[in-house]
Amino acid sequence: MIVVCDANVIVSALLHPEGPSGRILEACFRRRAFGLVTSPGILEEVRRALRRRGVGRYLRISPAKVAATLVELEFLADSVPGTRRVFVVRGDPTDDRIVAAALEGGVAFIVSGDRR
Repeated sequence: MIVVCDANVIVSALLHPEGPSGRILEACFRRRAFGLVTSPGILEEVRRALRRRGVGRYLRISPAKVAATLVELEFLADSVPGTRRVFVVRGDPTDDRIVAAALEGGVAFIVSGDRR
């Protein structure tokens, strides 16, 4: 099975490694339970979220561990170019980016904490 994780899942995993999102990334990285597809746009959204004022104080892991996790994400995930454009989620083009990555990567499942 191969999935695309929304940036909110990745950020949540970094904020709460013991929570559901953290367990999802653990399953991808450590146990290789399933594959992960990402795109440059998703990774940039994660980086932007982590640079937001105030996020750092909620991180339960060190800045070095955050950086290592992002490198690991880039290394272990299959990256699609992120060139496909879709317009299926009203009001949030970043969600369209997730759907486009799923289509580009041929994945059947999107993991997101976003109700849309």
